[in-house]
Amino acid sequence: GKGSKKFQPQFDVLSDGWRQPGSSIKPLVYLIGIDDKTMTASTMFMDVVTNFAPSGAKPFTPTQADGAERGPVRLRSALQFSLNVPAIKAGFLNGLEHQYERTKDFGITYPKTALPVASQSIGTLEVHPIDMISAFGMIGNGGVLMPHHTIVKILDDNDVQVWPPKDAKPAGERVVSRQAAYIMTDILAGNTNPKVNPFWAKWRVTDGVTGSKTRPAAYKTGTTSDNKDVHAYGYLAMPSSKTEPALVAGVWMGNSDNTPNDGKLSLDTSAPLWSAILSDASKGLKIEGFGRTKPKGLVTATVDAFTGLKPSGATRKTVEELFLPGTAPTKS
Repeated sequence: GKGSKKFQPQFDVLSDGWRQPGSSIKPLVYLIGIDDKTMTASTMFMDVVTNFAPSGAKPFTPTQADGAERGPVRLRSALQFSLNVPAIKAGFLNGLEHQYERTKDFGITYPKTALPVASQSIGTLEVHPIDMISAFGMIGNGGVLMPHHTIVKILDDNDVQVWPPKDAKPAGERVVSRQAAYIMTDILAGNTNPKVNPFWAKWRVTDGVTGSKTRPAAYKTGTTSDNKDVHAYGYLAMPSSKTEPALVAGVWMGNSDNTPNDGKLSLDTSAPLWSAILSDASKGLKIEGFGRTKPKGLVTATVDAFTGLKPSGATRKTVEELFLPGTAPTKS
């Protein structure tokens, strides 16, 4: 039917709609820095209210929804708990123009009028949700971006497959290193682990919608400040069997006319739907973790839990962290 202004069934929001991704853009922001070796999973950011506006401009002082400041946080925790100030600081470390162009490498497209701005790191620039699914799939695919395909295969009137050729392998493009993609996956996988993130892990993926066994998965949600759009994007570990599918899923929820919804956050809406979709789609598949695809060359090092640097005599707590070769901290 024709629906209404709010609900337009003929309008494909995922592919044609422009929507703010909110915090779901943050993994791409940090992935760029990790891949560039300008930051690591243990880079420490100060989560304190900061004015990011140029001198003389109207102040831009974003905060968390709860208004709290967390002080020193490492990149891993800053992303897992979706802190805004560290993400914006990471954008400046990346360079706003460089970050803008690199996200295009990940399959993201923007409206023609879009420009790199400080707030892009917390998802204010509009994107197509289908492109976000591709970008998350790229991370799960070890840094290789695959092209969109909406048709699986074409058969002729004799049921002979004419496209794609049976021996053809889909062509992908490597856009980040396998090691950087794995580190990001390792961070995002914590969002489905109750011991790491008790909030988002409520909507972990299981072996079937009502299943009890947890299926390792990596995901990130996003909610715009005015609740017009709520998102969830994530993926399962690559299967060891070549006959089983690699699964990535994305959820956008909102109104077709871009009006605000009833105030629901992604944790209450898109996250449970994302979990249910992947739990159902993966039912019956072998449960596999991400460790099987851990690439060679990654370094594990012990760091100070607060500074992210090499432990010193003042260190009270340490954690193990993953690093690209040559990026583990050498100073305390």
